[in-house]
Amino acid sequence: MMWYPGVRYTTNDISLKINRILLHDLPAYLMDLFLKVTGKQTKWVRLYVKANDAFSTFEFFTTHQWRFISKNWIRLMNEMSAEDRDIFYFDVGNINWRNYFESYILGVRLYGFREDISNLPLARRNLNRLYWIRLVVLLLVLVGFILLLSAILC
Repeated sequence: MMWYPGVRYTTNDISLKINRILLHDLPAYLMDLFLKVTGKQTKWVRLYVKANDAFSTFEFFTTHQWRFISKNWIRLMNEMSAEDRDIFYFDVGNINWRNYFESYILGVRLYGFREDISNLPLARRNLNRLYWIRLVVLLLVLVGFILLLSAILC
């Protein structure tokens, strides 16, 4: 992972493609160029092609709005006894969503990306490092922008 993960919502396909080129493709090619010049094996373009292939699988589902309406479960909940509600628990209003998504993400890593979850502590350290690098880069961009504005206006 080259960047700290984040989400940008856009309804414009051109904006999405420009962001992909600027934030994924261009840095991957630059990093591979640097690796090639230093005599190391290239990997970033290959990783981003693999990631884009994986994300394109979900593109249809993530670029459309979905709304599922089912009132049958409410009727069923009202007809069930308290004992049945405990046995056949399906009230989504009481789900611990934080635990649910932690399990979901671990499942995606394990079964979707076929990653070994024993390297999770290392991945968390890398993610923390990327977070701080992102903050420093954003700060440097902000300082550079302020210096550029002050040079232009003064």
